Amino acid sequence: MGNYLTVGNEASGLRQRPDVPGVPAVAGDGSFWGQYMAAPGEMSKGVHGPGNKWNRNVWNSARCDTADVNIFPLIPNLGIFNVNTASTACSNWMACYHEDDPKFNTLGIAHNRCFLINPAGAANSTNITCNSVPPAYTAAAGYDGSPTTKEGTKIIPDGLLTPGAHVQYFFRNQAGPPSPRDDVNFSMSPETTFVTPQYSEGSTDGHRWQQFAVLPDRWKEKLFSYEGDEHAGMACMLYVDLDDRRGEEMTWVSIADSIGATSLSKRGTHNGWRASCNDCLTDAFGGPVNVSTNPAIARYDHGGQPGTMWDMYGVKAAESPTTGAGQLGGRMGPRATGLAAGKDSRQGPTADMLRTYYRALLVLTGDLKSAILGPFVNRGADDVALLRDFLSNPAPAGSTPRAIYIGGDGFVQSEYATGSTGTFSSHLALLTDDLGVTIKQNAAGFPQYAYQPWSGNLGQYASLEGSSWTSGTFSLGNDCAWGNDVLDLVSNGLGAEASGHYENVGSHGPYVAGVHTPAAGKLYESFVDGWDARHLFTSTAVDPAVGTAGRHYYFSEVLSRLLGPTCGITLPFTLDAPWSSSPQLRDYMSLWNNPLVSGAPAVRLGLAKPDRVRVALYDVAGRRVRLLADRNFPAGEHSLTWDGADDEGRRLARGVYFARV
Repeated sequence: MGNYLTVGNEASGLRQRPDVPGVPAVAGDGSFWGQYMAAPGEMSKGVHGPGNKWNRNVWNSARCDTADVNIFPLIPNLGIFNVNTASTACSNWMACYHEDDPKFNTLGIAHNRCFLINPAGAANSTNITCNSVPPAYTAAAGYDGSPTTKEGTKIIPDGLLTPGAHVQYFFRNQAGPPSPRDDVNFSMSPETTFVTPQYSEGSTDGHRWQQFAVLPDRWKEKLFSYEGDEHAGMACMLYVDLDDRRGEEMTWVSIADSIGATSLSKRGTHNGWRASCNDCLTDAFGGPVNVSTNPAIARYDHGGQPGTMWDMYGVKAAESPTTGAGQLGGRMGPRATGLAAGKDSRQGPTADMLRTYYRALLVLTGDLKSAILGPFVNRGADDVALLRDFLSNPAPAGSTPRAIYIGGDGFVQSEYATGSTGTFSSHLALLTDDLGVTIKQNAAGFPQYAYQPWSGNLGQYASLEGSSWTSGTFSLGNDCAWGNDVLDLVSNGLGAEASGHYENVGSHGPYVAGVHTPAAGKLYESFVDGWDARHLFTSTAVDPAVGTAGRHYYFSEVLSRLLGPTCGITLPFTLDAPWSSSPQLRDYMSLWNNPLVSGAPAVRLGLAKPDRVRVALYDVAGRRVRLLADRNFPAGEHSLTWDGADDEGRRLARGVYFARV
């Protein structure tokens, strides 16, 4: 958004750089935007324009370089590939320009080469210089005499993108120069004809391409529009995916689509597909989902960042204790020193950013059971400090509580285990002092984490009983590989209460499955569930096929509780029979937009089957002022927009009006 000459107006053209407001990018100039507007790349699809307009639906391409280290030389010392040697035997890649890319010389950024002061010495900070060329290299074999290099120039440079930017990408691997280019035998990662699984990534997340974004998503602001996009206002909630590649993102996106947390036009905006919930079951049942056999589910346009009332933050390789990228609390850890000074992670938000931009957090940790939140040995990112800061400060509006939901079948056991060591006691404090939850202890006072050993229930599914505000019985996957943490309440003034129970079998029950603390007397409301959202299904007593309607109902209830008082948002709700006897969960209605702040108000409907629908608007005195519809509608989703006029076309005064459907 901030990349445009007029912030938020794509018709105004792009700035060459976001810090230079008056200089437009022109096709063919030396800027990033100008270069790609003129020539999107050898493997590109589509063209920019007309004129100097950036077309968000063009696939731009660049040739990636092999991974190298900017220290000359390294192979004699460490066996690591370096661009200054003759070796090309490397299968690892980095998102930097290859020297054969046509844009390498124009967009390449020259920077100093680094050298081992003693060529035969150790590759450590005492033997590395990046300020000058040591005497040993003035005529050294393999050194070309240049003290600078453009190798390692990032394809998307630092500082180019502003809040609201969104990048969709995939990698294509094929033979090319100096060998003949082979456009028949190639591979892609992700494979864009597939939704799930993505074999080249080892991923069951549902996506046709990868994506990243700069938060917050300012394109959601009601003041801005992009080619007819609808806007309900800035996202109130941040979804954090802490189970990358293992299906959690697909699960949440499918839930959000089904319960109305994502508007119809935004579905599939970031991952290239949208489908009914029946197509989302591959995490538990069925075969692959791909667009070759089901082209109707594909989305081909670039719809921007995901969500309507939520933004998304994903931690790449979140299951790895030491090699994950972009931890949420990366900026909260200790600062790097020495040669690494100033090169700390900047992907995550500062505490002030998180507090300012979001009032609710939804954190899904999936089936991970250890090393979920930092800090701990070999991970400095302090996710715990960031979350505790979020919960200890009032929401921007001042009068509304914050809200947090954390779910995963190993989250509590992970934080309990990390926090019990003493060195990282803040993990335990987050559980007990902020969330009112801990792990159930056995008779000897030791933690015993999972439901199966507690209960002896080895069935494929165990029932999950909701509370008064998530009423109903659900089915929960009960595989021995899934922890399904058995929780316990902490009595410390937080008002913790059980928000769900596992099936009460064996002699050690009841078994607490979820813990809720109300907002009364504090700045936030919290929910912690000890199970993975992917493993929640409709009760087998209702739906023998174990569908996802129960999952959608559960999260509709929980998020209505979270987002209602916190964000002032009403999620769609069922109109016909209760969900337990209508597992499709398709009939709903919702009200959108306050005309004073977010555009024309609308009544949105979802119909499981064709039906006659009558929608009328009334003033506070009960007088009907407008009949929006009274006709037959086909099955599917519909939106009825009100222009603020009565049945005679007269503009009505500002005030409160009611919709009857």
